[in-house]
This record gives sequence, structure tokens and C-alpha cells, in this order.
Amino acid sequence: MPEHLSDEEIIRLCLQTSEGDAPGREEARHLQSGCVDCGRRFAQIQTILESLAAGPLAEVPERLMARAREWIEDQERSFHKHAASHALKRRLAKELEVIRAALVMDGSPGSLLAGVRGTSSTTSRHLLFESPAGSVHVMIESAPEETSLIRGQFLPAGAAAPAAGAQAVLVEGQDQDAACLCPLSPAGEFIFRGVGGPDIHLAIEWAECQVVLDPIHFPHPADD
Repeated sequence: MPEHLSDEEIIRLCLQTSEGDAPGREEARHLQSGCVDCGRRFAQIQTILESLAAGPLAEVPERLMARAREWIEDQERSFHKHAASHALKRRLAKELEVIRAALVMDGSPGSLLAGVRGTSSTTSRHLLFESPAGSVHVMIESAPEETSLIRGQFLPAGAAAPAAGAQAVLVEGQDQDAACLCPLSPAGEFIFRGVGGPDIHLAIEWAECQVVLDPIHFPHPADD
């Protein structure tokens, strides 16, 4: 017979061995003679055939699946709780670093001035606020239905560009829960439409500080 067994002969030997049949004499004697190559090949093919004959993998027990789902949900809750806590801490840190912006110019005719009077106008009002963090220009224009359009620009000290997440916050009256937010443009600009007043509070949230403007009062045309 050949020096080594062929794969077909080894497969036949494996099948005969697994099914309980007497293996071929010559092939069996060759393996028993201690041929290392054929013995290794026999073991490899036997492992493959046993794997093919094995039944399907058992499904994961529902008990373990439930525990896995519960663990994943706990991790998600923990992540969201940590993220919310981090955001709250950042918010509180901003609120603690309050910087007042004082009114230094009011361009509306007949108003009491804190600084230099601007150009008089019957339809718009230009205000300038100054703070250590920067200056804030605010323009108030009459709008339909006795509302006002408020546009402005924050110019940080040192001519630094507005930080990511910078925004203007507007509150009408004392209702802090009804605050309106407007992200600052790359030039530090913001705009609010349909503002009813007559008392408004403006603030600029920038970097790690909150620049709070002096309260603004403006009467509606019906009040004149």
C-alpha cells in the first residue's frame, strides 16, 4: 500500500470507527504502526466529522438573557444620569459666575440715561451695556401687534470669538420658567421676535460666565 493514507481512506476509517464497524485491516495497521503524519491527519478529520455531526448550539437560557438586558438597561440609566448630572453642574457653575452688565447708553428719547444719549428715534431704541466680560449692544424695534423685535450683539473683552454653546437668554417679567434662548452667531449676534414686555431681562451665557444685563423697560405705543 502507499506510504501514507489518502484523505478518503482516513475519512472512511473515521466513519467506520464512529459507527462501530471494523476498520479496514491495512489502513488500521498503518495507523497502528505509528505513522505520525497519518495519525495527526486522522485526529484532525475525526474532529471535523464530530463537529459536523453535533447538534445545533443550545439557545441562551431566557433567565440569562433577562439578566443581560437588565444589566444593559442599568448601564444606560447610569450613563444618562451621569450625563444629566454633569450638565447640571456645568449649568450651576455658569449661574454662580454672574457678571453684571450696566447700562451706559440709552438711545430712546425721554428716558433716563445712565450714560451718553444716543440718536433719538421714535421707532427704535439702542442700548449699550458694559461689563468686565464684554459689551452688549441691544436694538429694540417696534413690531406688529404691539410687540417688539429685539436684536443685539455681544462683543467679548479681548475680541475673543463667542465660545461654543454661547447663547442669549430672554425672560419677560419674572417668569424664569418661560425663558427664551437664542444661540449666538459666530459674530456674537442674537435676535428675539414677538417680545411683549414691558419688562424684560437679558443675559448672555458665554464660556463659564453669565453676563446679566440691567432690566429693560419699554412702554408699548398704546401706553404713550
